[in-house]
Amino acid sequence: MRKKGFKVLLPIVLLLLFATAGMAQDTTAVSFSLQQAQEYAAKNNQDIKNAVLDLMKADKKIWETTAIGLPQVNGTFNYQNIPKTKYLSFGGGEMPVTQQHSSSYTLTASQLIFSGEYIVGLRASKIYKQLSVQGLAKSQEDVKETVTETYYLVLVAQENKKILDSTLLNVVKMSNDMTQMNKQGFVDETDADQIKVTELTLRNTISNVQRQIDVAKQLLALQVGAPIGKKITLTDQLQNVLSSVNADALASETFDLNASISYKMVDTQEQLMKLSYDRERTTVLPTVAGFAQFKQKLKKPEFDMEPNIVAGITVTVPIFASGSRWAKIQQAKMELQKATNSKDKATQGLTLEANKAKSDLKSSSEKFEKEKQNLALTEKIYNRSQFKYKQGVISSLDLTTAYNQYLTAQGNYFSAMLELLNAQSKLKKILSKN
Repeated sequence: MRKKGFKVLLPIVLLLLFATAGMAQDTTAVSFSLQQAQEYAAKNNQDIKNAVLDLMKADKKIWETTAIGLPQVNGTFNYQNIPKTKYLSFGGGEMPVTQQHSSSYTLTASQLIFSGEYIVGLRASKIYKQLSVQGLAKSQEDVKETVTETYYLVLVAQENKKILDSTLLNVVKMSNDMTQMNKQGFVDETDADQIKVTELTLRNTISNVQRQIDVAKQLLALQVGAPIGKKITLTDQLQNVLSSVNADALASETFDLNASISYKMVDTQEQLMKLSYDRERTTVLPTVAGFAQFKQKLKKPEFDMEPNIVAGITVTVPIFASGSRWAKIQQAKMELQKATNSKDKATQGLTLEANKAKSDLKSSSEKFEKEKQNLALTEKIYNRSQFKYKQGVISSLDLTTAYNQYLTAQGNYFSAMLELLNAQSKLKKILSKN
């Protein structure tokens, strides 16, 4: 019998089977508390590794932009062939001013003196790095939440199996007793068979739960970045985790929008769009650059007035572009407005999400307490039914009904438990309490 709290695992089974097929596996075991699993994931999860690379890339982007305004030196080599030589006539004589074969090399040094685009671009590259830092923090936050939820899933599934194993011992004993009583003619064969069916159903349920535990552990290994096949043991105790839940206290915490990494990212994105708008506006300003050039001809004509060294300043002034610059400025302005709208939407959405998460946590807490009481009652009814059945007061059908009711309550109880733990994890993430 499947528990609805664990149905989420089913789509993952085939994925993990294909991912591990044909690959060498690391079968060594490792033990994790929840905190240790989160810390391991922060160093080894692939998404976090990519976010770190993005941050390193942002550092290189800053230097790339900075280098545009630093001195630039380029060298060129030139060769040319002029089939017909030209001469300069004077005083009855001639002097060649060109030669058939000529070559030269040139060194040119340039320095940007003023550029509005460069100034704004330098500021934008630093904001881009800030966005990368926030992206890394967001990846760490998301991974921590997924690791926490999977860790809780394994704990809950293991506790569920522990209770099912205990129940199986009683059912097996009863099944054996019924079989012996049937052989002695004290009970009907149908009653003995009914208990046997209950035993087989329970064994199948336990096998399913064990497979779900195995898959959940593989998923946890994947999330923390452990090698394929790494065996994971959880050291935290479920009861200790449950005792740390204080739904009322957590739900009463004030949501600080400025502490939300999601809000910080949309705010930074708005800053980038503002700088993009400013950059487009600076395209109407002149650009000033200085240069110095040294040119040496390897072979030159007798009459050559071209200087070897030239220095100067270049001023480029935008005059007329048929409205293209104006169009780009307007587009950048619209992108800025879109970013502002997204920020406003995120402000409202995050506030609503925080309020909903608080409400969900309270509801989950109430549901868990209700299912906990319901489980205790159905267990009590099932135990009484076992006693009555042995006394011949009720039929095997009545006992089976009580047993199914107990199993359903158990499934609902563990489902509510997992829902409560996940609701707490989600609210902690929103409140930046992880």
